[in-house]
Amino acid sequence: VVVVVCVLVKGFGILIGVVSSALFEPYDSSLSLHLSASAIQHPNATAFHCPKAISAFCTWDAVYFTGIATSGYETEQNFAFFPGFPMLLRLFSRLFIMDESLLNRIYGSEDATAAAVGSCYACFFGVVLNFLLFPIVVMLFFHVSMETLKDHRLSVISTFLFCINPAMPFFNAVYTETVFSLAIYAGLLLLLKFHQHLLASLVFACGSAIRSNGIVLAGFIAHHFLREHSVCGTFGVVATFLQCVLVVLPYMLLQSSATDLFCNTNASQSPEWCQHSSIYSHIQEKYWNVGFMKQYAIEQIPNFLLALPTLTLSACAVVSYVRQRWDVVWRLGFSKGLYVGTVAVISPSPLRSNGRTGFFSASVCVFVFYHTFLTTVTLLITHVQLSTRLLCSSSPLMFWFVASLVHSSSTEKEMEKKKKNSRELTRRFWVTLVVRVWVAYYVMGSVLHPLFLPWT
Repeated sequence: VVVVVCVLVKGFGILIGVVSSALFEPYDSSLSLHLSASAIQHPNATAFHCPKAISAFCTWDAVYFTGIATSGYETEQNFAFFPGFPMLLRLFSRLFIMDESLLNRIYGSEDATAAAVGSCYACFFGVVLNFLLFPIVVMLFFHVSMETLKDHRLSVISTFLFCINPAMPFFNAVYTETVFSLAIYAGLLLLLKFHQHLLASLVFACGSAIRSNGIVLAGFIAHHFLREHSVCGTFGVVATFLQCVLVVLPYMLLQSSATDLFCNTNASQSPEWCQHSSIYSHIQEKYWNVGFMKQYAIEQIPNFLLALPTLTLSACAVVSYVRQRWDVVWRLGFSKGLYVGTVAVISPSPLRSNGRTGFFSASVCVFVFYHTFLTTVTLLITHVQLSTRLLCSSSPLMFWFVASLVHSSSTEKEMEKKKKNSRELTRRFWVTLVVRVWVAYYVMGSVLHPLFLPWT
């Protein structure tokens, strides 16, 4: 039932985007140069214009994804976007475009019309691909929640909240949120439920081929191994290290390919980054002014306000868990202890039962560390407004936290008596506020995102 509701909610957001693009002109008209061709732009081109109902979902970063899918990495700037998602778009397009001559024109020539047609096809298939994969993401999210929280009702509520999260417009557009979430939750399920470290590493590697923050998923591999094997042997440590390297490998390969393309030339003609940094960090700083504390400026105040709901909720979730389960947190989630040989590096927890379920279970601890790391990165390095889409697509912690508030206020036997309790009324107020803010962001983003207008 939850999956059906989530699909309907997603379809509603797509419909809003189509209507918005039909009623209003986009703020940035340069999108038409990417998804259309005319004799004015290219003397030998055949006139072509991608339908608005499709181009509505190819704004902002989607321009780069579809461009890479059609024409590959043509410029230095393209290397800010990892190849996993464009490869999927290209593969999906090839599976469904039956006209071989058209395929050859799109992927085998510099024909401006063919490039525009290819980008339009990539955009359309990107929307379709994300729509088809989203129900799978929802089911994986539910099973990961069940495996971690051990509470069916709480998992159902968390899954529903995930489906109305404020980053949903990105899940609807030709962005990486859907496929990246698929990689995260598929890998987590393989790791937490089936204990398949190698398979989980391969799936996480697919995630790091889609987005740069996928490399952080290596932490789950290491933590799970140490938690399951409190006494560390040499073979297990080496195997786990190699699995973590496997997760990071796509990032390393992208850096290597960029180095081969730009740096293996005359030293005087090589870009400066060849000697000092990776191409990814260089591009982020050069084209998007991404760097340590660079976002802390007066003109960035509106972006901090846009990110405030997500950052506030993240802080509440982390602080609540730390206050309730400090005995687990200071042990880094290793409730059973951690030993190197016979030496106890971390002593086992004698304070509370490790069988506790729900949001405050010991198994949630690693997600608290993961969520805290991502939040810190958005506050100190990346653009702060990215926190909404980054945290909602990469971490389940906020959904579990809000669901725990809903769950605790809806399952007590003495609900009628609690309704008069001021603490319970406050809890209900904040839960209602969070849901309303998320729905508002969803609707607002569905309207503004297709028009090339900033909203988060």
